[in-house]
Amino acid sequence: MSGWSLDYDDDIAIAAEYVLDLLTPQERGLVEERLAVDPAFRELVDRWEHDLASLTDDIPAIQPPRALEGMIRQRLFGDEAPPRRRWSLWPVLLGGLVAAGLALWAIDPAFLGRGAPDYAARIAAEDGSLVVEASFDEDSRELRVQRVAGAVPDGKDLELWLVRSPDSSTVSLGVLPRDEAGVIEVSADLARQFRDNALALSVEPLGGSPTGQATGPVVALGPLTGL
Repeated sequence: MSGWSLDYDDDIAIAAEYVLDLLTPQERGLVEERLAVDPAFRELVDRWEHDLASLTDDIPAIQPPRALEGMIRQRLFGDEAPPRRRWSLWPVLLGGLVAAGLALWAIDPAFLGRGAPDYAARIAAEDGSLVVEASFDEDSRELRVQRVAGAVPDGKDLELWLVRSPDSSTVSLGVLPRDEAGVIEVSADLARQFRDNALALSVEPLGGSPTGQATGPVVALGPLTGL
């Protein structure tokens, strides 16, 4: 995002990405500077917040598994999880992610592919330096991933893990594609295990972990939610 000489369509996309927290810290800073001086753009952001929040009105409340919720809160926020913006943490992660998926489809239909996925996840580092959007279709067993922030470390791979409740056991789903977008084919025995679980990324040697478990640091985590 090199400047603000943008047409209205660009403003719609930028406002949506800001509300969905898809921008880099530098880009967020630029947006927030503009929000302070541009009432029309501020109104557009407010409209996105209202419209996305309203999409979850008919979604029943979901109580995440205790072990999984505690693990994610600890990983993302330490001992205390502060509220973000106008929504509390879990409505955003478990309910509002439906709205995020719909908005991403509106901005980039190719990301979700044809047909609605069964699950989606936003796998993110605590500081936003690495963000991967994922969607999974049970029938095709295709896990579509798109890296929207961050990079694969030089000389390393990022390995994707399915984190299963209630014991937080992990199983590898494969190495994240080095391109920004790609597809991972999930084995039949894991394709039905996405409900109430999470996805995580760890830094591993080239080719992935040699042990079947994460050997490097876990750098991003995000819960899966049904769509």
